[in-house]
Amino acid sequence: QKKFVIDHHDKVSMNTPGESENITWSTTPNLSWLGDLPVGTLNSSQIIQCTAEAARVLTFAGTFNPIKSDIFAPVGLSHKMIAGTCEPGKCSWDNGIKTRTVEIGFALDRVQEWIKDVRDLVKARKACFPILGLYMRFSAASKSALGEAAGRDTVVFEIHVPQTSSPTLEPSSDVYDEIVQLTLSKYNGRPHWGKNSLPYFLNVGPDQFPEWNKFNRLRAELDPEDVFKSPFWSQIEAHTRIASSEGCAVSKHCICAVDSDCGKDAKCVAGTLFKEARVCRK
Repeated sequence: QKKFVIDHHDKVSMNTPGESENITWSTTPNLSWLGDLPVGTLNSSQIIQCTAEAARVLTFAGTFNPIKSDIFAPVGLSHKMIAGTCEPGKCSWDNGIKTRTVEIGFALDRVQEWIKDVRDLVKARKACFPILGLYMRFSAASKSALGEAAGRDTVVFEIHVPQTSSPTLEPSSDVYDEIVQLTLSKYNGRPHWGKNSLPYFLNVGPDQFPEWNKFNRLRAELDPEDVFKSPFWSQIEAHTRIASSEGCAVSKHCICAVDSDCGKDAKCVAGTLFKEARVCRK
């Protein structure tokens, strides 16, 4: 769409009037009675995906409820303005909107190179991002051992992918997956601990997190009997690729290695520009 939507916040004095809130997750009309029809329609073709993306870009004006402040310059506490909340039962996912999310953080000083790669990929193989576009956030370096911004100024990108109850290959699925694998491999990306599928973590270790080994030693010292160690963490430590199974790359339980991983009517192929990637393509 060749457009940027920039979400910019200014700090103001605490005595500035305003109790505004971000209502991103509570403004979706209740579509649950339609089941998978809305998302199924959105994912039925790339033309529909791209039309929805264009409409989103052209009409997006921020999702804030201005309380005791100007509608065009809402004021509120940062934790209520930057992050959205919703009441249980009244959230977008309660209203029939299902998505999966991928999020990867990489070093800010490589963002121009990354943008060029993504632009070249989308130019070579068109893709559309109908929910929030390619959503990007910027974070100063943190002291956390395993955070996305640990030790380096970081840019984090997200792709929100509409998904029906039975996962299928979305029209732009191969491009989404190639961007993720490109970022993990070429840009030494760090997957968000809660917003990804297990296969994206299987090569994570000291190369991504300089304090990885220190963290593991501390974890073993504080939990010598592995009371809090999960099967998820065990698989990450072992770098064990999940065994192939019919359609595992569609459900995001694996990165495809053979055609059967992609289910019916799709093949496992190399990426368009990042040839090391393995993606499913119809």
